[in-house]
Amino acid sequence: MKAELKTQFKGVVEEFERGELSFGAPWRMSKKAASAVVPIIRQNQAKRGYVLLQEVQDKVLMKDMGQINRAVITNKSDSYVFVRKGSLLKGTTQERGVTVGVVVPPNSISEIEIQCVHASKGIISGSDYHYAGIAPREVEGAFMSNANQRETWSAVESSMKTYDRMVRNMQFGSRCVRTWRDDDLVAAMEQTAKFKDEVERVLEKVPVDLDGQVGIAIIDASGVAGVEFFDHPESWRAFSRSVVRNYAEELIGEKAELFELDDEKVEPTIMDFLEKLAEAREVQTITGDRSETRLLESPEVVGEYALLNGRIIHAIGTRTAKEVVEHHGIKVPQRGTDYG
Repeated sequence: MKAELKTQFKGVVEEFERGELSFGAPWRMSKKAASAVVPIIRQNQAKRGYVLLQEVQDKVLMKDMGQINRAVITNKSDSYVFVRKGSLLKGTTQERGVTVGVVVPPNSISEIEIQCVHASKGIISGSDYHYAGIAPREVEGAFMSNANQRETWSAVESSMKTYDRMVRNMQFGSRCVRTWRDDDLVAAMEQTAKFKDEVERVLEKVPVDLDGQVGIAIIDASGVAGVEFFDHPESWRAFSRSVVRNYAEELIGEKAELFELDDEKVEPTIMDFLEKLAEAREVQTITGDRSETRLLESPEVVGEYALLNGRIIHAIGTRTAKEVVEHHGIKVPQRGTDYG
């Protein structure tokens, strides 16, 4: 049973106010770019008390339990392992996505919450999984908004149309032949990735490895599109390219009308977004050995943060909207207040 809690995310706002967290200079691909990246910097880093799944994949086993919404994870390492929300799991069985970020204790066996992202593929109980990247933003958005399985499948369907358009338009300057099934999200991601060399070269320009950098905020004409950060630069470095890649469309895309970026408004706009996360309704989703994961919900923003030993080690937030519409069966955010 989920219980409402007094938010601890307000501590993040206080860290910015004290200068322990700060913002780097806004960066964008060009003057016509639809979005800008704002680095998040931590001035002092405590010793990291965990590692990411990507760093110890050879010591973490994941298996299909025969249930559509849960998988078993065995951590054979001596470290706490953080598994980020939106992580995709691939195997001979049905592909799934992790719907709630979780900290797995060392030398332990736990369960993780998942949803199917490949409806036409059957479940093979006992089959192994391996990490297969991060879900596209639309599917990740379904996880962020606590969507049900039907809504997640609709988000997958919509994402697949994006990959189909990618192939038809030959966006990445290479010939790409569609070989995946209509709902095989992971296959579409893997096969189109082979044709993204040009995009990857462009994304290498995004500032992700500044001294002390622990995350980024993405800002556009409507305000903050999303924010993600860790407590330590080593964690951010291990994950930064995956995060940036997930915002590729926003970062590389251009607008016909000029998006004026007022540097003086950037920091207040992001702080306002973080304050909305701090004021959001908070529920405890997972409690583990010395760890917790909490979900943030409000009409304007949704988010999630993970704690280890009472300290926030990872946080992610995106905007929603005051009003939503039905799109392919799922709720889709409308644009909020103009940023200018």
